[in-house]
Amino acid sequence: MGHIQPQICQHGFVVVFLLLSLPWKGADCQLEGYRLNAQESVSVASGLCVEIPCTFTISASRILSPRVTGIWRRTDISDIVAASTDASKVSERTKGRFTLTGKVHGGDCSFSISNAQPEDQGDYEFRFEDGDLRFSYSWYLLSVTVTKAGSQTPSDTLCAQRSVSVESGLCVEIPCRFTISSYRTLSPRVTGMWRRTDISDIVAASTDASKVSDRTKGRFTLTGKVHEGDCSFSISNAQPEDQGIYVFQFEDRDIKYSYSLYKLSVTVTRAGSQTPSDILCAQRSVSVASGLCVEIPCRFTISSYRTLSPRVTGMWRRTDISDIVASTDASKVSQRTKGRFTLTGKVHEGDCSFSISKAQPEDQGIYVFQFEDRYYKYSYSLYKLSVTVTNLPEPTISPVRNLIAGEQITLTCTSHPAPQGCKGMITWEGIRNIVNTNNYKENNTAGKVTSTSDLTFTPSQGDHKSSLTCTVTYSGVSTKKTITLDVEYTPRKPTILNCTSKGCLVEVIEGTSLSLLCSAESNPPANLSWAKQNSADPLNSSSGRLQVSNVSTNNEGDYMCQAMNKHGSLTTSIKVTIIYSPRRLTINNCTTNALKNVTTHLEGVMFGGIVVSLLVAIVITAVLVIKYKKTKKPPEQVEERISPPPNTYEAVYCNIDRRTFDKEPNMGLSSPNECKSPDEDLQYVTLDISRSKPIRSPEPQETIYAEVKSM
Repeated sequence: MGHIQPQICQHGFVVVFLLLSLPWKGADCQLEGYRLNAQESVSVASGLCVEIPCTFTISASRILSPRVTGIWRRTDISDIVAASTDASKVSERTKGRFTLTGKVHGGDCSFSISNAQPEDQGDYEFRFEDGDLRFSYSWYLLSVTVTKAGSQTPSDTLCAQRSVSVESGLCVEIPCRFTISSYRTLSPRVTGMWRRTDISDIVAASTDASKVSDRTKGRFTLTGKVHEGDCSFSISNAQPEDQGIYVFQFEDRDIKYSYSLYKLSVTVTRAGSQTPSDILCAQRSVSVASGLCVEIPCRFTISSYRTLSPRVTGMWRRTDISDIVASTDASKVSQRTKGRFTLTGKVHEGDCSFSISKAQPEDQGIYVFQFEDRYYKYSYSLYKLSVTVTNLPEPTISPVRNLIAGEQITLTCTSHPAPQGCKGMITWEGIRNIVNTNNYKENNTAGKVTSTSDLTFTPSQGDHKSSLTCTVTYSGVSTKKTITLDVEYTPRKPTILNCTSKGCLVEVIEGTSLSLLCSAESNPPANLSWAKQNSADPLNSSSGRLQVSNVSTNNEGDYMCQAMNKHGSLTTSIKVTIIYSPRRLTINNCTTNALKNVTTHLEGVMFGGIVVSLLVAIVITAVLVIKYKKTKKPPEQVEERISPPPNTYEAVYCNIDRRTFDKEPNMGLSSPNECKSPDEDLQYVTLDISRSKPIRSPEPQETIYAEVKSM
């Protein structure tokens, strides 16, 4: 009965998979010398990992070559789930999760399962192929059971192989999964790190390349998505000094945790000591933003009995259209990629590294490496590199918050991380009152460069709702981010709808309604309220509108509109005048006071007309009386009396007084201004005729007519 080494998890939790104490299935059918020792069943929680130690033997008369291929196969669907040397045979469903970790040519058939899925449950068997020698250990079946996540596994665990061996100058990938306490979650900005324990170097980090040691930068890569619980990493161009013990840890805001109970042992062997020939070490996939660049490190080996000449020609070829995209011989390169794809490695030294600059969407595809050295031609068709071209991301502008007019602020524009060969240049557009601009670079993920620009300025009220644009320009391509500024400010002076260029005055007829509308520009919106000067009574208004029905003279006065927000307030006033009908008419003596309204004026005119009519009647009567009296006098007496009195044409009489006949007539002069009228153009004349005793003549001989001149 075989056994499995215990897998050590955090908090001292030990999972021991014991072999069932049952006889080997099909033991009676085993051929002499062909034996396999491993457990018959294993259980793993969904999402976690497990290692299955395994050894096998073959006939003593046989020897396995270094190029032997070991294979684990699922029996019910005939999928190849793991293979030691030929990855093309492996099912896409299990590629990258099932790994044949043992050295097959040394009789080690161990393999591991990471990120176990429910569909992985089933029976598996092992076989190998070595030239014309092929053998299947079909009588041995490994039963894998996948349980529900959390049903058997404690929190804070890490699942990965405990040791790995890599030949100097080559590469290796280490699949890894980890979990944390169920009440915690990881943010997308979590930083995962692999640390070497003996010298405390950070050899790989997921997001912060500044933490990585210069000794391993660019060779050790944390390839897993840490926020999804993937801590996988790879080593390329391994060096003897890389040998040591490594542990994984992460930092996420206030959470810092180290899986110090789990240790990965890395052994670096001498070149050619254990690795079969004709292998290639490079990442399997790479992503590059359109217009940017990327570098792909790559190493390869050939059969030990061959050597490459300095004139060897290396080539990277696109599989779907058979274009040579990069080569040491420029004449072979497609015009579509010439000058953009570059084979940077020294091929005769086993370096197949190449770079892509100014990536285009049509560059997306699958690529393989091959070389030609005189009569020796070889293609590493089993090692395929997948290139994905994404859209060029916009830069980011931070902080995203409201600005306050008059208060200085600094906004930062950050570009997408780019390789050293394609740094970006940042410019700003659409802002005034700039105080300072500071551009700088900083190393970021996996040695990439992030361009950053700080813009310091003082926003004003005029900047509200204006656009601010940050543009990042790379070689031949640019991308930009535009935001709309939200600037808060004190309300402007309120405006009242009823105001005109002549002033703020409104007249309202008594008994009608009064409506005043006030508005003010502000951010945030102002609270508008109305108040009457010298009045403590509150006024009900809504949205800046004051409505008063059935106004009276009590509503007359100055009204004020106030606009207020959290930054301050301003006030505007308007005068309200009430128009009402006249209350009464006042007349003194013969003088009529001039009144304000038209009705009173008309009444004065009518009264004056009546007075004039009466005076005319009196004058006519007086003339007739005089004529009558003169007809009764003697002629001589008439002649004596016809001489005009002094100042006949200047005498103006004002009043007609009733007098007794025994009094002397009043012949005095009156002032023309003694009687006044409201209408200065209208003058009134009155005649005062006093009754006197007539002089009787003896007998009238004839009638003499005298002319009475009218004044």
